[in-house]
Amino acid sequence: GGGVLIMISQLGSWFQLTLPSTSYPLETVVNLCRQIRDCNTNSVVVGAVSIVVLSVMKYAKQHWIPNPSLTQLFDEPLVVDVTAMTNQNDMNAALVQTPIEGAQHPTWGFSLDDQEYASLEPVPPMMKSNSTVKHKSRQVLFFVLRTICDLGPLVICLFGIVVGRAVGEKQIKVTGHVPQGFPSPKFPWYGYTGDIIKSVDFSDVTVNALSIALIVYMTSIAMAKRLALRDGYEVSPTNEFIGLGMASAIGSFFQVMPPTGGMSRTAVNMQSARTQLASVITVTLVILVLMVGTDSLYFLPKASLAAIIIVAGFWLIETDEAKWLYRSKRDEFYVWLASFLATIGLGILAGLGASIVCSLVALMIKTKRPLVYALGRSGDLYVNAQENPDATTELDTIVMRVEGSLYFGNSEYAMQVILAQVVLQDKVRAIVIDATYIHDMDATTLQMMDTILLKLSPIKLAFANAQPHLAHVIKVSGLTYKLSVPEVTESIDHTIARLRALEVPGVAMPIPLRLETSNAMTTSTNTAPDERATLLYKPHDDPKIKWAQPWLAHLNWIPHYNLRRDLKLDLIAGVTVAMMIVPQEISLANIMHVPPQYGLYTAALTPVLYALFGSSRVLSVANGAEVSLMVGAALQNIKTDKERVAVGIFLSFYIGLINLTLGCLQLGVIADFFSRPVMGGFLSGGGVLIMISQLGSWFQLTLPSTSYPLETVVNLCRQIRDCNTNSVIVGGASIVVLSVMKYAKQHWIPAPKVSHLFESSRNIKCTRAGESLVSPTEEPDTPAQPPAWGFSLNDDDFVSLDEQAPAKPRTYSNKRRNVLLFLLRTCCDLGPLVVCLIGIVVGQFLGESEVKVIGHVPRGVPAPVLPWYGYATGIIQSVDFTTLTVHALSMALIVYMTSIAMTKRLALRDHSDVNSSQELIGLGMASALGAFFQVMPPTGGMSRTAVNMQVARTQLASIVTSLLVVLMLMVGMDALYFLPKASLAAVIIVAGFYLVEIHEATWLFHSKRDEFFVWLASFGATIGMGILPGLGVSILCSLVALMIQTKRPLVYALGRSRSSGAYVNTRENADAIVDADIVVVRVQGSLYFGNTDYAMQRILSLHHDQATAVVLDATYIHDMDATTLGGLEMLHMKLAQRGVHFAVANGQPRLANILQTSGVCAKLSLADVTSSVDATMARLRATVVAVAAGV
Repeated sequence: GGGVLIMISQLGSWFQLTLPSTSYPLETVVNLCRQIRDCNTNSVVVGAVSIVVLSVMKYAKQHWIPNPSLTQLFDEPLVVDVTAMTNQNDMNAALVQTPIEGAQHPTWGFSLDDQEYASLEPVPPMMKSNSTVKHKSRQVLFFVLRTICDLGPLVICLFGIVVGRAVGEKQIKVTGHVPQGFPSPKFPWYGYTGDIIKSVDFSDVTVNALSIALIVYMTSIAMAKRLALRDGYEVSPTNEFIGLGMASAIGSFFQVMPPTGGMSRTAVNMQSARTQLASVITVTLVILVLMVGTDSLYFLPKASLAAIIIVAGFWLIETDEAKWLYRSKRDEFYVWLASFLATIGLGILAGLGASIVCSLVALMIKTKRPLVYALGRSGDLYVNAQENPDATTELDTIVMRVEGSLYFGNSEYAMQVILAQVVLQDKVRAIVIDATYIHDMDATTLQMMDTILLKLSPIKLAFANAQPHLAHVIKVSGLTYKLSVPEVTESIDHTIARLRALEVPGVAMPIPLRLETSNAMTTSTNTAPDERATLLYKPHDDPKIKWAQPWLAHLNWIPHYNLRRDLKLDLIAGVTVAMMIVPQEISLANIMHVPPQYGLYTAALTPVLYALFGSSRVLSVANGAEVSLMVGAALQNIKTDKERVAVGIFLSFYIGLINLTLGCLQLGVIADFFSRPVMGGFLSGGGVLIMISQLGSWFQLTLPSTSYPLETVVNLCRQIRDCNTNSVIVGGASIVVLSVMKYAKQHWIPAPKVSHLFESSRNIKCTRAGESLVSPTEEPDTPAQPPAWGFSLNDDDFVSLDEQAPAKPRTYSNKRRNVLLFLLRTCCDLGPLVVCLIGIVVGQFLGESEVKVIGHVPRGVPAPVLPWYGYATGIIQSVDFTTLTVHALSMALIVYMTSIAMTKRLALRDHSDVNSSQELIGLGMASALGAFFQVMPPTGGMSRTAVNMQVARTQLASIVTSLLVVLMLMVGMDALYFLPKASLAAVIIVAGFYLVEIHEATWLFHSKRDEFFVWLASFGATIGMGILPGLGVSILCSLVALMIQTKRPLVYALGRSRSSGAYVNTRENADAIVDADIVVVRVQGSLYFGNTDYAMQRILSLHHDQATAVVLDATYIHDMDATTLGGLEMLHMKLAQRGVHFAVANGQPRLANILQTSGVCAKLSLADVTSSVDATMARLRATVVAVAAGV
């Protein structure tokens, strides 16, 4: 895509037209077509001829002119007998001097500059080994011809200068005067100190610098590694960073532009140069030209320069790479295509962002599913029960093994596999997870274990065979004390024995003695319904409405609605939430910089829409603090209310379409790939930004909008003397009242049993969804403590999702006291309403001249509009569609992430599972359809949802809330006139404060120090750079965390077990039989671009001098991406340089097909990759014997 953009950027110079700069590269092509009649014919002809000449030269060098042997031109003939060498260094030195004849250009590549990538191969791809010309005169001829092709740009410039001088500068645009002399030294930051840089702020420079630094390193390191392979040495990526950094940083003192490695120049050095002295000579000659030769460039046509760049850009387009990907790795071809089209369509910087996102998606796909399987006993060993049908398993205990580290991207899948095993075996009383191959757990996995323990209860859970590092992580996180067996380093047998000694709640006797059975899919003969089936939520299965269930989740509860039991509770919840939501929505409208009524429009409609299409029983959807802050950031620089409203409505529609599309594509799994520390840091930083955004309203000051949030605090300090005392007092008092109410609800007022208030006697029990209405579980007599960690997505009411407030150890049974507690907690929930009512009284008493009030708010329900009316009528002028797309994508992500986190927590209480894709559909429909009625982007709200969770039975409560908001819009808006803006600011400031997850950060600091720094980076970036850049940094932190967690797959040497004959890990089995002549290596898990280099280096390190072959056991390699296929080919070449054969064994059918279609099989020592290890070793030994015998 960058190659195409390079070509497009030079069209104006080629046709000698002044094309306007545009946001979208393809607009330049459109503008060219419109102005084509005004082009300069001379310029077009000169450019076209130059392009043809350069293309012919480049093609000739690749396909027509053989590569001469430079040693025969300048040295005595050199014949090297590699087979006679015993010293590896001697062999490498010889390989540097003697190219390997007949080596073919690989079918894959990363052609970073132009077609000269092919020149890094010893001979052109069309050459045969017998094409090397030995006659010295012909060698000289070929050398001269190839040098002329290399000097194509110089030839074109000389030709252009002659034409330019002949035609004259009036007939064609030329370069003009180029100053002579060496650049004078300057400080690189002189543009800021001299007040020259005015058009771009530092944050934009930072983003561009980071992007350019990434590309500089990526292009240079790829070339350096390829060259190192030819020279037989390894590249130090750190040294490459230092070298490139020093070249760029020190060079900037001499007015250089950002440098990088150049493939065509490097190819010439590779063919001829011995050391970097060649580069020194190049620099000397360039300085000579600067001193005496720049005058000759005066008549050089710009069309000639454009031609050079256009041809270089053309050869950057990797059509061969795309074809190879299409044939070999179709999934990665679509990643390539998405990155290519995004770069062309959106531009280089946006294209780079899209490419990084594509890398993240590819990484998520590759690492989504770790190897998880049940174990059975075979002799004294525990083996994969699926691969060993004769292995015996226990009826009462499931032993599961997870291979590889568990982290936020794959932990949920691993736990779902374990839960599925529980449902299959109905006599299970305990689960043991064999942690032999679990190297680490991240914070998300550790937190998820709490959820798993709740889901499994009363089934016991324990770990066995944990390594010291993992045992330490489990202990410091507090998970040890929640497991049935605190000791996690014991063997499986010891752990099972300790579990059997425990009593199971609700069972009169301990876990029964060992019951063994042959491995089978079902181990139970009991046909009675299993209560644990509630672990997997199954909706009401009515064949008449089954077709509609994917779209209308509400059909799961309507057929079972009980008016007598459920209606009164839904009404109470609906009325309570309605009284909460009105002041909240008016306050959030202030954050979004839109009139107050638009917040209420959202509350009037989106709860109903979500009730119709969402999957959660109690999630309350309207405006939320985090999303409102992001909307406000998108609208803050728009000057008029009319345009801000139009943009906000369109954003709501756009966000809805994005979420709806993701839901239809079943992409709800994206929530699994953002770790809790990363999102917690971002949302905590968002809480701080929410508080900062309301300082102006609280102090009644007009603070200028800034690029950096902390500048607002600085501006406040400068203007603090001009603040309104009445506003400060009203806001301060409101903050105190709200804080006391929230603290009281958490720590002083126990949660009453709502069932005792409204029903005489009832015993609610969670049964299978589909048989009866799923009702909330009763609060236990001893309340559950809230976890030390949290993902408090809206405010402190996250704690309300637990069974009871943590401060009181008992629940009151007396009905009067229950009523009192219920009323007190309800008053605390209605804190924003209380503050607003007090504020209205104070505002009316003081008058609008003494304190700023919200003023007149129009009555009535919103009139329907087309969400894109802002574009159709020309109202939207201040923001382009690309910027809106970026904002919409980021908001859609946060809407979904915050809502799905709440929904999953609620589902745990209801003993049901969440359909992530259905959540996307519900949120998407609420946002997209609501946009037709002027709503702002909605999301789930924690405080409102907590009330629904405690009282409501169904989404009818949300419908009641919507009806009451509509009533308020019709008759109650006049009462809001004297509501002080300081009161609204107080509501938002307190909500923002409770978004800051101090407890989460403290827990991370003590338990997972590395992830604490990830949290801190996300938090600091959000505060320092703003909400949108902070989200970008948070996503980058997720990517980095994901790569760190998956960077090192398990790679180990294999030996044959003396007892079973199977191939086992030699590190764990010291007495295993190891062959001296062949190294057998196993890699566990899929290989992809993020871990390939490490795996290949480990395989090379396991090779020893006595070995003549290396066999890669691919039993547990499920997939390989394009980068890994290239890495395998490089590994084969490196081993071949050592005289070592390389083969793959036990490849699964899918992997074998990938290796076959990619052409890698044909380049290995053995083309068959599906044979067993023993068969592969036998064939390799036969090959070595045949080679030694000269056959």
